[in-house]
Amino acid sequence: KQTAELLRAESDYLETVTHEAFEACRLTAARPDAVVLDRNRFCQYPLVLRRRILRLAIAEISGEERDLYFNHVESMLKLIEGESPNTSFNLPNNLQVQRAYHQIIFQSSPTAMAEFAYEIAMPGYTALPALNAEMVASLETRPRAGLPDGKFQAVFDFDRIQLPLKLRNRRDGDGFQPFGMQGHKKVKALLIDAKVPRYERERVPILVCGDEILWVVGHRTSERFKIGCETKRY
Repeated sequence: KQTAELLRAESDYLETVTHEAFEACRLTAARPDAVVLDRNRFCQYPLVLRRRILRLAIAEISGEERDLYFNHVESMLKLIEGESPNTSFNLPNNLQVQRAYHQIIFQSSPTAMAEFAYEIAMPGYTALPALNAEMVASLETRPRAGLPDGKFQAVFDFDRIQLPLKLRNRRDGDGFQPFGMQGHKKVKALLIDAKVPRYERERVPILVCGDEILWVVGHRTSERFKIGCETKRY
């Protein structure tokens, strides 16, 4: 009886410590549809707590630990502690754990992002249903005060552009000359350098005219379409 009480007390203590460690690792604002943990903080805990934290994360995202076995936990630990900064592992019950640089993400197995392509109204508003967003375009004869940073607002030399403009997601082989850089760069490499997690790369919208990229939205514009002293329309 004393042994059972001692084991129960130790188990209760470990459960309390695990919940405290789990909350300390949790990134609450990262993804509303997933459980996201700070990898660096997670790795600071002893192995016995790391295993328990993983089980707690799975229980929170799925409501239970059913069909989660020792080998699943060990596979998750290898993924989190390994050399690859961006990889994933599928679990039973349509769950997935993903390492995305310094985040550990627990979620339902994501479906692939469907291809999208929208012709942009020039000037005007264009709805982007796949992204739950819209794009606003205007044509002006003088630049506005203060140039945009090229992330979520951008300006181009209109006379170097051929209409129509289209907004689409990334295609294999996409590349361009980023603003301020020498030479050509693949969009995939640009996003990897920016530490964009793999699951988000297909959602990054790209503004194109024909086969040429003007803008990887949220990241970089093209050197080829930048404005200059000779620009007449913006």
